[in-house]
Amino acid sequence: MKSARLCTLLVLLLMAGGVTMQGQGTAGTDFWVAFMPNYTDAGAPPVQLDLVVASRQLSLVTIENPRTGWMESVNVAAGEATTINIPNEVAYFQDASDCVLDNALHVTCKDSISVFASNDRTYSFDVFNVLPTHALGSVYILQMYPSHASPMKPDRFASEFAIVAVEDNTIVEIELTCDSQNGHYAHQPFTVALDAGQCYQLQSLRGGEGDLSGTRITATNGKPIAVFAGD
Repeated sequence: MKSARLCTLLVLLLMAGGVTMQGQGTAGTDFWVAFMPNYTDAGAPPVQLDLVVASRQLSLVTIENPRTGWMESVNVAAGEATTINIPNEVAYFQDASDCVLDNALHVTCKDSISVFASNDRTYSFDVFNVLPTHALGSVYILQMYPSHASPMKPDRFASEFAIVAVEDNTIVEIELTCDSQNGHYAHQPFTVALDAGQCYQLQSLRGGEGDLSGTRITATNGKPIAVFAGD
């Protein structure tokens, strides 16, 4: 599984600077990203969070958490993909559901770059493309795998999503298609208020009972938001 997903990452890197199916460019100078909880077992090694940045020219890339003040600047070589490790304490929360968190990262560069993120842990290696801020929308409908039940760990797995605000005073309305872990119910819309750099994370019920596919996420004041979803 890991080798297959590594091949996927290589394909994504070859596409750096290309376009998505909707016609929006994947390259830009400004990005927002958040890491969602990953599968974990007691005693397993810590999760490893990385950003992979590709540039056509030598570029200085800045990564910061504007809510905490953490910042790092890295030189990215021309025509290469540079991997930047992100400390867990900066951007990671395990099993966070129905929570507003200060874990979003802001990636900026004066040159056009492409950004990918990876979340690596024992038996799990997830890679995703980070869209630039200019390509973000204000309305999303989620598509994902349902949570699944494991005979050995029936209460372990959930589907999940994360919403990142890129501007202050962003009001997000969420209508779930299944119940969440901590008190939000299917087809009963609720709102969340976020400022720039804040992230709202939610997980479905575990054990094969939760599929968040079809969940609608709308920034009611039309502001752009970044949305990430998975299982």
